[in-house]
Amino acid sequence: MEERLRIPFTFSRAADMTSFVTSYDETASRLVHERRAVVRVSAVPGTVPASLPPAYPFRWMAAALGQTASIECTTIPYCAARSVSFVVITHRPEIFERDLASSAIFASHRHQLTVIANPASAASGLNEGLAQAQHGIVAFVHHDVYLPPWWESQLEVTLQTLDRCDPEWGILGCAGARFDGERLQYAGSLFDGTARRRWGFPWNLPADVDTLDELLLIVRRDSGLRFDETLSGFHAYGAQISLAARARGLRNYAVLAECEHHSDSSGWSPDAAYFSAHAHVAKRWSRLPYGAMFGPMPSVLPSPWREEVLAHHAKRSVIR
Repeated sequence: MEERLRIPFTFSRAADMTSFVTSYDETASRLVHERRAVVRVSAVPGTVPASLPPAYPFRWMAAALGQTASIECTTIPYCAARSVSFVVITHRPEIFERDLASSAIFASHRHQLTVIANPASAASGLNEGLAQAQHGIVAFVHHDVYLPPWWESQLEVTLQTLDRCDPEWGILGCAGARFDGERLQYAGSLFDGTARRRWGFPWNLPADVDTLDELLLIVRRDSGLRFDETLSGFHAYGAQISLAARARGLRNYAVLAECEHHSDSSGWSPDAAYFSAHAHVAKRWSRLPYGAMFGPMPSVLPSPWREEVLAHHAKRSVIR
């Protein structure tokens, strides 16, 4: 049975005093003891809206959160989601065991979990796992992602919604971006373990986006979508398959399928391989030199990659 909760939207310091927790996170954690999942959320404006703490790192969220005083959550008892084929690539099995493998949803053994160790590239490893998929829904997940107990219920309600309104969807994920003509607009919701903060907000989902973050990508096995194995390395494959779906006229969505990303990449900065991969995708898969990408926009790629992308699209427009 569906129930609705209306709660003030606030921030508070966690017990360890190093991270910010929202009243939404506290509510979701409390509902675990009742085996209930939040499956829809709407934001309610008010005269005393929430405000971001001064140290909050995701400043792009400020406008939406600044208009929100409370949120209305629809909850349901945990439901048995359809079986999913999970594919994960890993080069550090101890991280996989610590995070994804420890997710409670795998205790039922209803889902297929395929682990590809040390592939030559992300694209080749994920395609290998896709070829082994036994179920109609395939989820590609980073090895440092934890799926909380309510994840199955959120995904199932999302899939039921899309079954009704857009059964030929392209790619789903928990974090995505869309280009509005001037800048990227982000959508989605998850708990980021690196910054120890909530990234995004759980309302206005599903949201139509161009590209999705690679920490969680969900496809329909019968869509025929695959990762581009000309893309070497381990970057930009999420943008690639998202843009491939868009090229087929399929819609991609950031959805309510919240997870915890326990990334240990703090201090990492983009290197040549990262920029080269995104330039490759911008040239091969984006129709415009400034097409939306969840990674760097082609316009902000450093030299020589920016010039390569611009020259490629200039040449293609002349040919056409």
